[in-house]
Amino acid sequence: MLRNRSSHAPSEVFGGHERYQRFPSGSMQVLHWLDEHPHEVGISTFTLAEMRRGIELKRDSKARRELERHFGFILEDHRGAIFVFDEAAAAEWGRLMAEARNHPLPFEDSCIGAIARSSGLKMLTRNVRHFPGCVTVDPWTDVERAAWRPGS
Repeated sequence: MLRNRSSHAPSEVFGGHERYQRFPSGSMQVLHWLDEHPHEVGISTFTLAEMRRGIELKRDSKARRELERHFGFILEDHRGAIFVFDEAAAAEWGRLMAEARNHPLPFEDSCIGAIARSSGLKMLTRNVRHFPGCVTVDPWTDVERAAWRPGS
């Protein structure tokens, strides 16, 4: 999600940022995008949970300790911009799931999308199909897409 009513970033985005090198899926385009928008990106508790799960699945090793370190950077960098699944997001999730009844969505992504929709945030992702009703920004291409509705 970007801060200042701008966006939310799911875990796929953090793969390449210099402080988050150990998280998968990063690329130079994303590094540049994140560097150009340092105070606009926020994160959801669901995204933090997905990252934590990845760390917990690692055996105790140097790689796991590095992930722990980078996870700490993420928490530090996004202090004050961590978005939670609250009552407004719960209501939005119900609307989203009704709208998407013929378009199955992954549970975690549907919750993250509901947080973004209820907070008026854009989603920072290249996986547009998992976030109906959300304006999306693809940091790999810097393309912003209007919100779409399932069935449209």
